[in-house]
Amino acid sequence: MKSLHHGIYEALLDEALQEALARRPELRRVFGKIEPEEEPALYASFVAKVLEQALREESDPALRLALCNRILSTVAAEPGRGHLNQRRLVPEAKQLLLEITPPNYNQSGLPRPHTSLAESSLFTGSPQEPQLAHELLEEMRSADGVDILVSFIKWSGLRLLVPAFEDLRDRQVPVRLITTSYMGASDAPAVEWLAKLPNVQVRVSYDTERTRLHAKAYHFRRQSGFSTAT
Repeated sequence: MKSLHHGIYEALLDEALQEALARRPELRRVFGKIEPEEEPALYASFVAKVLEQALREESDPALRLALCNRILSTVAAEPGRGHLNQRRLVPEAKQLLLEITPPNYNQSGLPRPHTSLAESSLFTGSPQEPQLAHELLEEMRSADGVDILVSFIKWSGLRLLVPAFEDLRDRQVPVRLITTSYMGASDAPAVEWLAKLPNVQVRVSYDTERTRLHAKAYHFRRQSGFSTAT
């Protein structure tokens, strides 16, 4: 356990933390209860961090997989949890399912962003890293549904995504888009172009008195379960 410093925490009380606190009885500490509905996510996050530490300390891939399966077998041994045995990992050379290709799909592979579908990524604008416009294009081309919230729409930005919107149209993928009249910054022809697409539903907020929405959010829904947001 690292040294304890004054400040705010959100740490689950494990034995290491309990011992560290016991060695510092002069520290004033405040504890809180966990709401029952929050327990699964908090406990799972805690166990995941501990397991990741153990897996990083083990360099043998086979032993890493075996450790994961021993943990899963222990959980599955609990009453009423036998069905979880099917979640044990399989020791194949290629373990990561990347796509299930639709029938009659003639291209080399389904489009996919460079960034992970399962882990968070930070866009910094560095030339050596994936660019936001490219990632949005690939996210849209691999989505089964798209939700977009932007404060305004400019042709200069929309033109970069036109191929993706046309692909969504051709695949009849539903798109829901919310924008505003914020500062009158939107290009009306750009909004009209989007509104004319048969698969796109556009809503515009004209509330300029109570709200000052300056958001950019994109949600890409996938039937595979690997939905993402930017």
